[in-house]
Amino acid sequence: DSLPLEIPDTMAVLLNGDIQISGNERSADARGKITIVEGIYYKDLKISLLQMATRPQRQVAPAPRPISIPYFEKVNLDILIDHRQPFAVQNNLAQLEIANTRTRQAELAASLGDVKEADELYAAAIGSLRNLAEVASTESSYRQALATSLLNYGLLLCREGKHTLAIAALKESLDHFGKAVSSKQEQDLSDLPRGLNSAREALALAFVEGGKATEAEAAIQAAIDSLDRVVARDPDNADVHELRATARLLLATVFEQSGRLTAAVKACEEATEDCRYLHEDFPLTHRYSRNFAASATNLGKLLFRMRRTSDSLQVLKEGLDARLKLNGDSPYINDYQEQSGPCLSTIGQERNDLALDEE
Repeated sequence: DSLPLEIPDTMAVLLNGDIQISGNERSADARGKITIVEGIYYKDLKISLLQMATRPQRQVAPAPRPISIPYFEKVNLDILIDHRQPFAVQNNLAQLEIANTRTRQAELAASLGDVKEADELYAAAIGSLRNLAEVASTESSYRQALATSLLNYGLLLCREGKHTLAIAALKESLDHFGKAVSSKQEQDLSDLPRGLNSAREALALAFVEGGKATEAEAAIQAAIDSLDRVVARDPDNADVHELRATARLLLATVFEQSGRLTAAVKACEEATEDCRYLHEDFPLTHRYSRNFAASATNLGKLLFRMRRTSDSLQVLKEGLDARLKLNGDSPYINDYQEQSGPCLSTIGQERNDLALDEE
């Protein structure tokens, strides 16, 4: 007959065994086979991904105790452990892994153009992650995984033109990113704030494409305000300046699309100052120089539209200088030469227009 073994609130196992023991009072041999007929581990684990990476330890260390075997001082084991059914794990860690796998599969399906498959996988992953986040409301890793999945799903819906559904998914993503940040014991400026602002910017894009400029402006301004507070605490943090520059450029785009050129110029000027700081203080990081060149070019074109020709020429020249420097220093020479062409053309066109105006 099978032997049931159960640890309350942890696991249940059904075993079959055929073991033979032979020997004398000092030494023995145990040979045979144990078969796991079926088994399940169902205890939820208290996990913190940060603590697992930095401070691996038991919650309560077991007290050591000597091993005592009646009649034998030494037992030689030769026991085969087999199973009829796979040992099942049905707890929060297993659900998290399954949900993350479905999210990755959804991303792959979306990249291959299989929108229906991606939609179904995202829905399954998000449903599992919602349950985990509700049960363990103080564990930030569940909310972060849920927020990331909702962010990617919202972007997919936005690309498909389903703006109402996209806005709902991105609002929920933003809410969970915010709760994940607030539940962390130590605030840092790594993946969570970046995800939080990615959700805000994605929400703003969904509002823009859905014809809701006012809501888009509010979403972006909320991101900028939160980043302003971080900059006030940590003015030398390059990542935050880059995030704020991206948000300000997006805000400038919203203003420009709604015909508010003065506000667009102001937002683009502020973004260019963030990019200039990074470009000048970290000259070896080509990404910062690329961002400055792009921001300066956008600002120059906006200034030209407002007939601020001298200011336009000056800032376009700064952007051009940054591009030309990259052409000499980076391995992406052809790409930057292609980008420098439009910048040079714009400067030349503006100078021609300025000469005509003076005549």
